Amino acid sequence: MDARMRRRGRSPYSPWLALMAAGVIIAGCAGVSGGAPTPTRGPTEATMTPVPAPFPGPATAASTTPARTPMAGPAPASAPTPLTHVVEPGDSLWKIAQRYHVPPLTLIAVNPQFPVPSLIHPGDEVWIPRVAMNVSSMGRPTRGTLVLTRSLTLTADHRGNVVIRGSDVTLDCAGHVVRGSGLDTEGILVEGGSNVTVKRCIVSGFGRNGLLGNGTGLRLEANWFVGNGNHGAHVDSHGGRVTGNTSRRNGPERPTIGIVATGSTNLTIWANIVEGNAWAGIALLDGTTRSTVTGNTALRDGLGFDLDDADGNTLTGNTATQNDHGFTVKASSGNLLEGNTANRNRYHGFSLHTGCSANTLSANTANGNWDGFTVDGCDGNVLTSNTANTNAHVGFLVGEGSSNNTLSYNTGLNSGETDAIDGGSGNSWVENTFGTWYGF
Repeated sequence: MDARMRRRGRSPYSPWLALMAAGVIIAGCAGVSGGAPTPTRGPTEATMTPVPAPFPGPATAASTTPARTPMAGPAPASAPTPLTHVVEPGDSLWKIAQRYHVPPLTLIAVNPQFPVPSLIHPGDEVWIPRVAMNVSSMGRPTRGTLVLTRSLTLTADHRGNVVIRGSDVTLDCAGHVVRGSGLDTEGILVEGGSNVTVKRCIVSGFGRNGLLGNGTGLRLEANWFVGNGNHGAHVDSHGGRVTGNTSRRNGPERPTIGIVATGSTNLTIWANIVEGNAWAGIALLDGTTRSTVTGNTALRDGLGFDLDDADGNTLTGNTATQNDHGFTVKASSGNLLEGNTANRNRYHGFSLHTGCSANTLSANTANGNWDGFTVDGCDGNVLTSNTANTNAHVGFLVGEGSSNNTLSYNTGLNSGETDAIDGGSGNSWVENTFGTWYGF
């Protein structure tokens, strides 16, 4: 799977500026600049201007579809926020560690953005691991490969990798660090079995994955995966749960992911924080299906949330901010994205591209990105009751090779170029609210 990841590129950007330059923008758009996206994150959210009358789309669609009240959508789950400390004059990592009752070496391990720990500056952001606050014991570190066939609670840091074999085994690190030396090994390897739990571990400094886990009912709870050479946590599990973890700054020189599921079914990924991972924050890949991703936060990753060859999954109440792309869906079908937020991402808020079908995007928000929602090379998807305001380029963009998609009861206002574009064929636009549009 890792080799396959290295072969993949980032999601393609649709060639829409030429199409816009060839046409006329309706309803008083300020004009089309025709340039490529600049490396900015777009405008921040602003106060909306008065809402124009809804645009019903083509007369055939408006006349054959009965009017209804737009969906309000579910109340999104509360996405977690990290505990951070902004450096002030006179601060040092040692002083910050004392202030938050975290062992200094642990604080250094979870903040790999400071390659020289003594060099921090006012305004820098230091992440604080709640799991390591007030650690009860700091005994002598153990070393080497630790092989577990029964449950264990650490009483000190461990310098070396951990291998878990068998079923009904729990590794509770109790806030201690499982520390690697950069060698080409997994930090924690779960070799199949069932009902294995890994919790309250800080896994850092390994050349491969922070954790690689297989088996049925695998549970990852309140761990930190930081500064590993490959993915933070890579799971292939049936009926597992990944909850309350933080995965950040893994593999800065590789296309790596904070939390990735491959070939998994009925997996729950809930209330995690992923930050600064080179390729993606959270990804469902390689046949992952019937899984739920709820209430997670993706911050400053390549792709905040990525679905590729993943069908029938549900994403609700997640937040993607300041990533390159917020949510991307590729070569996947039958997924539901509902009540998610993608604001201030560098390019797309939500992107369906390259062979997606029968996905539903409902009651999502994409403000202050380059594009709000894009559909490119995908058929038969439904976008309803979504909001895309103050995006620098386009609010809703349906690209070439996209057909039979339905966009209804959406709102897109104050886009930098135009609020909606249809460059596909046979798409249905019903009772949307746009200020400007093109291609209908």
